[in-house]
Amino acid sequence: RPCFLLEKPTKNCPKNSTYQYAISACQKTCRSLSEPDLTCSFSIRCVPGCLCPDGLVLSNNGSCIPKEECPCLYNGEVYHNGESIQQDCNTWYEVIYTDYLLLLISAPRTRLRGYWSCSSRPVPQNRPSRNVTMAAVIKECGRTCMVYGEGHYVTYDGKRFDFSGDCEYTVTQDYCASNTANGTFRVITENIPCGSTGATCTKSLTYVITFQNFELKLSEGSYEVVERDTGSEVPYQVRKMGIYLVIEHLMIWFPYTLIMQKNNLLCDACHGNVCGLCGNYDGSVSNDFMTRSLSVVVNVQEFANSWKASPTCPDAEPIRDPCVANPYRRTWSLRHCSIIMSPVFSKCHGKVDPSPFHESCVHDTCACDSGGDCECFCTAVAAYAAACNEAGICVAWRTPEICPLFCDYYNPEGECEWHYKPCGAPCMKTCRNPSGNSQHFSSCYPKCPKSRPYFDEDIMKCVALANCGCYDDDGKRYNVGDMVPSYKNCESWYVLPRTIDTGAVYLKYNSGHRAISTCHRSTPHRSCGMTCLALSNSPLTFRPSRNPSELISSD
Repeated sequence: RPCFLLEKPTKNCPKNSTYQYAISACQKTCRSLSEPDLTCSFSIRCVPGCLCPDGLVLSNNGSCIPKEECPCLYNGEVYHNGESIQQDCNTWYEVIYTDYLLLLISAPRTRLRGYWSCSSRPVPQNRPSRNVTMAAVIKECGRTCMVYGEGHYVTYDGKRFDFSGDCEYTVTQDYCASNTANGTFRVITENIPCGSTGATCTKSLTYVITFQNFELKLSEGSYEVVERDTGSEVPYQVRKMGIYLVIEHLMIWFPYTLIMQKNNLLCDACHGNVCGLCGNYDGSVSNDFMTRSLSVVVNVQEFANSWKASPTCPDAEPIRDPCVANPYRRTWSLRHCSIIMSPVFSKCHGKVDPSPFHESCVHDTCACDSGGDCECFCTAVAAYAAACNEAGICVAWRTPEICPLFCDYYNPEGECEWHYKPCGAPCMKTCRNPSGNSQHFSSCYPKCPKSRPYFDEDIMKCVALANCGCYDDDGKRYNVGDMVPSYKNCESWYVLPRTIDTGAVYLKYNSGHRAISTCHRSTPHRSCGMTCLALSNSPLTFRPSRNPSELISSD
């Protein structure tokens, strides 16, 4: 039946609304524009309350606003005009106010307001005005191969499998099929058994990465470089980010954890050009188990054994279920690993399936029966937390009792700069990364004061920009006063202190910049004369060159 006003309103209501003793319980709200209102599915009841006048709707904070000012609602979360959300690896959607409101990607409903839309055009720097329907940012990104715990793999195309062997195995490479002689990189893992059931532990895992004439060996939080042919240009960069060593190459991006966690291989330009335990990255999981001889098999052992780096190494056998072999560890494992399925990670459960990570956690924790059981447990949980972080859900799961990271170890006496940040420090400026753009890695990070806003990764301290050195393309550092190599006779370059503004001075062989200091040439062999070269007015990077005129800035 219709509702009628019974008596004159006397109650106080928010701005733009009036109190009435008999109104319909089914009112227009910002939420009802985005999803069905359950109160409207029942027979209409008359209730007292505040009523928004025609043309206005009830907002999330209880005030009456024009429907054009309502935010968007997605998966129970509220997003305002201009905010972005990641729907998957390749697409970012941005809230744009228009004449429509659509929660899911489909045809817009009429007479509503604002929607998520998909477009191949990037959102411009200046936010689009209203009534603009283009609302998506296409983010091109490569696929990731995940390696974590005691032999758990997820291929580039998403196929999961478990394998443990104590040999060296090719994780991924581009020396494949017809390109066996002209590849550019190879990643090899060396596993060492750490339990009585045959499981291999991440704490004993070593990676050997080959880039043409260079070989990097990553083990126990450090790396060693072997140069096979002197004089070659270094085709990769190594930099430290929290507890990670990041190896960057034209084809792959590999963050290697300095403590046990999970390691991801991000391949930006590998589509259909790679092979190994990580699969061939062709978009199909059906042929991920392709052996070295190019045959597709279904047996995990046959597939993985074909990627042994040495044919003389014995084939790995299927390992026994560690919880059956060690039944006394099963209860302990189930109790501790239940954190993955608990409310601690509830926000992530809808984004990343916790079941395979929980199974891996129980498996690994049962397998680590030769010491280090807490490390195996923490590694498994950290792998799920990292996967959640990559999906946009940050979970602060570590506590002083559960897998703590003791960041105070890095603090100088009497200082408290270092803190644990589960979501990383994406805006932290460093000497090697002055822009502050970085990944969201969970780790210990310093909070640098305004007087020393840059973190120097080489000395692990906060410094002023003036104390940051110069870095060439090989990652080699040069401090103020250091001589920079030059391939031209009778010429040496020096890094000079800046006399205007702060920051280190980077040499630039280009008269287009105003000189702000003096510069010198040394005469180690014979007299060469003195010349003053122009110096840039802003921090630059340089690369040693056989032609000094090729020393260029990064901007």
